[in-house]
Amino acid sequence: MKNGVDIGSAHTLLAHGDLRAREALASKLEPVNLPVGSVLVAFGEETREAYFLQAGVASVIARSPKKKTSEIGIIGREGIIPALPALSRQPSLFDVIMKIEGRGYQISVQSLQEMVETLPSLRQLLDRFVEAFLVQSAYNAFAAVSHSPEERVARCLLMCHDRMDGDEIPLTKKSLSAMALADYDDVAEVLPRLEAQRLVRSTRNRVVVNNRAGLEVVARDCYGRAEYAYRHLIGEFR
Repeated sequence: MKNGVDIGSAHTLLAHGDLRAREALASKLEPVNLPVGSVLVAFGEETREAYFLQAGVASVIARSPKKKTSEIGIIGREGIIPALPALSRQPSLFDVIMKIEGRGYQISVQSLQEMVETLPSLRQLLDRFVEAFLVQSAYNAFAAVSHSPEERVARCLLMCHDRMDGDEIPLTKKSLSAMALADYDDVAEVLPRLEAQRLVRSTRNRVVVNNRAGLEVVARDCYGRAEYAYRHLIGEFR
């Protein structure tokens, strides 16, 4: 408990941890608000803070030597940022940037690493999340080469919806195109088709999910494998 708040009740990953680990973490966590664009991890820099999100979504972004970028996964309240805190004293190989405004808790990487050394259950929980995130990243790459823009957009909306409390997803078309690994023009064509099927409603800065089951039909096998892996390794996702 911290300030009367059970962090496990507000964070999916920690809810699957044991009480001892949650209590140890709660003594070190500090609340933080995270606007869109907040850089939680910066490429090439040592990461000094780790984050457990209560709300919002962050994108993990890879860079090439020629400064091209690609979004390789997203993390919300089901995980920890960075996904590999044990490597955080090395220059980061990724950026992690908030794409949907949120809030959460931060803890120094040093404090977290000290806890991991003394709490085997916490180490196991974080290791399982790393494995689940690697599955998500692998299926992002698979979707990019094997599925249509419509399927990838539907998958991205479902993944964001998994990490939201309601049906409203505050994403611009530009952010959605980057997260779905789709061209902006493709997203601009896909959203009206999804609206025509009454699956979503979209405006300039947000998408509202009207029919989740219908989106899953559109996404086909583009969605679900990473979520199955999370449930198998850790527990219920939503």
